[in-house]
Amino acid sequence: MKEQIVSNTVANTISRDDLNGRLAAIRTFAIDMDGTIYLGQKLFPFTRDFLEGLSSHRREFLFVTNNSSRSANDYRMKL
Repeated sequence: MKEQIVSNTVANTISRDDLNGRLAAIRTFAIDMDGTIYLGQKLFPFTRDFLEGLSSHRREFLFVTNNSSRSANDYRMKL
């Protein structure tokens, strides 16, 4: 039986193999910060493992935010 992954935002289902194939084609990830890797002052429990997984698979990533209330250095210190 094929394992299916269902997106909360898309009504389509995709197999794990299809998802892995699509992800394999991505070389760089743009990752939103607030509410995605941390909330408030606390990193989510999965954040470090996720970022280490990207690095171990030789994927680049960069952080983006639409919150201009802090400087780039403030965000670097937070991470």
